[in-house]
Amino acid sequence: MYKFKTQVGKIMIFVLLISTIIMNGAVFESFAQSRPIKIMPVGDSCTAGIGDPSNGGYRTDLYHHYTNAGLNVQFVGSQTGGPSSLPQRNHEGHSGWTIPQIASNIDRWLNTYDPDVVLLWIGGNDMILNGRVNTSGLSSLIDQILRFKPDITIFVADYYPVPDQIRQYNATIPGVVQEKANAGKNVYFVKLSDINLNHNTDISGDRLHLSPTGYSKVATIWFNSTIDILKQLAGGNSGGPAPTPTNTPVPERSAFSKIEAEEYTSKNSATMEEINTVAGGKGIGYIENGDSLTFKNINFGNGATGFTAYVASGITVPTRIDIRLNSTTGTLLGTLEVSSTGGWNDYIEMSTSINRVTGKNDIVLVFSGPVNIDWFVFSENSSIPTPTTSPAPTSTPIQSRPIKIMPVGDSCTAGMGDPSYGGYRTDLYHHYTNAGLNVQFVGSQTGGPSSLPQRNHEGHSGWTIPQIASNIDRWLNTYDPDVVLLWIGGNDMILNGRVNTSGLSSLIDQILRFKPDITIFVADYYPVPDQIRQYNATIPGVVQEKANAGKNVYFVKLSDINLNHNTDISGDRLHLSPAGYSKVATIWFNSTIDILKQLAGGTPTEPTTPPIVVKYGDLNEDGIIDSSDYTLLTRYILEITTSLKNPTAADLNGDGIINTLDLSLLQRHILEIISTFPVER
Repeated sequence: MYKFKTQVGKIMIFVLLISTIIMNGAVFESFAQSRPIKIMPVGDSCTAGIGDPSNGGYRTDLYHHYTNAGLNVQFVGSQTGGPSSLPQRNHEGHSGWTIPQIASNIDRWLNTYDPDVVLLWIGGNDMILNGRVNTSGLSSLIDQILRFKPDITIFVADYYPVPDQIRQYNATIPGVVQEKANAGKNVYFVKLSDINLNHNTDISGDRLHLSPTGYSKVATIWFNSTIDILKQLAGGNSGGPAPTPTNTPVPERSAFSKIEAEEYTSKNSATMEEINTVAGGKGIGYIENGDSLTFKNINFGNGATGFTAYVASGITVPTRIDIRLNSTTGTLLGTLEVSSTGGWNDYIEMSTSINRVTGKNDIVLVFSGPVNIDWFVFSENSSIPTPTTSPAPTSTPIQSRPIKIMPVGDSCTAGMGDPSYGGYRTDLYHHYTNAGLNVQFVGSQTGGPSSLPQRNHEGHSGWTIPQIASNIDRWLNTYDPDVVLLWIGGNDMILNGRVNTSGLSSLIDQILRFKPDITIFVADYYPVPDQIRQYNATIPGVVQEKANAGKNVYFVKLSDINLNHNTDISGDRLHLSPAGYSKVATIWFNSTIDILKQLAGGTPTEPTTPPIVVKYGDLNEDGIIDSSDYTLLTRYILEITTSLKNPTAADLNGDGIINTLDLSLLQRHILEIISTFPVER
């Protein structure tokens, strides 16, 4: 909540905030312009349109909203991106950039393109990548723009609420804008956080950026927040009655995918509000008798006869949730009764049968009293599973409950490079189930095709070992996994140039402190880019140390992949393609199945510590120690070559340093003066 000192300020901000409400696309009569309004969209990957396959992002729909309203606009900037249907593709959206990077370039852009308007959407990476609420940087950037062009118009946007910590930065932006407005500057606030976000349809597969549907929603907010000011710039009549908005269709949602409670279309309540859930997500709480939530355009396809909700209650008197069609008094499909679950944070799934419903409908949930609701989903079969007599023993292990597996890592775990974002998890899940295992993938992230029933994971694109370490205790506490598939450290090497062996070792120790009996599989990387081999060479030693201490830690050698650079690497030339992920899924499976069968109660096999096979002196890994290895080591020591396939194989005296002493030992071995290296004795 923000306080404004003057009545004029109150009126101004009231007008501005009202203009940010999502009113759907509005259509206005045309008016004459002597020249186009030059608009420069400035920001990070959200302005560049990442998450939209065409890279048009919000700019595509916004341009058409403006032209449909009769405006003559020209998007300007040094970057280009967008579909062929967007005539004006220029912008200054720079993926991964922070406020200081924009500030270092803004004067040049203003001088080159001379915009009338700047659409400023920046600061998210300062928060997400650097953990910094850079309010002062935003204020200084706006001042810098105004110094260069004092009469320019600047619209400053906050962010949609993904990830959750961006809310901290969002809360500071209105105050910065108000300060500039109070000084008489043409600076206005655009509240993109007012988006009615549907995490299933509005967020792209990377679980961070908007999808085309999400960008369309924020384009509408940009339009409604800017059109009146732009009409004034164009010479239009800003007086008279407010324009009447036209209806924009509500995006269709499947009844058979989880519908988040906080993603309602409308609500009828004086008390209910968005709450945090123990799983780290959002829900709706503070519900009272008579309150209701409406969810429009739900597609039931050929029919649903069951309803399941994830709910919590701290009272003994049951609360009824009536499931109705189209209105609070519409056809009653069924009622879910929610008794105490043990507390307001103790969520459980509760199900009920409903009358069969087909086609597209609006759904209204009407509540008879207090309850917290996280999500709900409909099902084609309303029967609620009950325990059955265990079948006779077979060669397949019998499990009393699923093995909970948490895939943890970076973009490789998130499935980047695979259009479905299932990555290795898709094939691995099916390998496990085909082998008779009952497994459950767990985690706060979701990604994968419809053919993957278990889409949860902890794969975070761009993350390093310290970022995983900062969150792992919370994930372990929330999801209580039996197994961790750990594939991390690549970004420490690629982004920071650091072989973070000590960080990997500490992360494994941290997991074991929290859950001493947990099973951890630690993977190395496929050999792309080439420098990752340096990190790979250190991983087996870390794993061996933990195994020698009696811990359930095992090595998965993904570098054994028979990599085809034409078919196994995606278009970004860094991540795997679906074919590549399928190959590493097979390695994951073969490296884990025996241990998982033991966990499931199958016939135990003698656990083995992960083999560490290093052939010292064989630097090109062709199985022979000869002059070609001597040449490689010479080039490496002279820094003609910057990396070796396996640096461990070059440290022939075991002193931790690769230098001319090792080169001399290699020469003596090739000349058969010595038969073994000191490190092998």
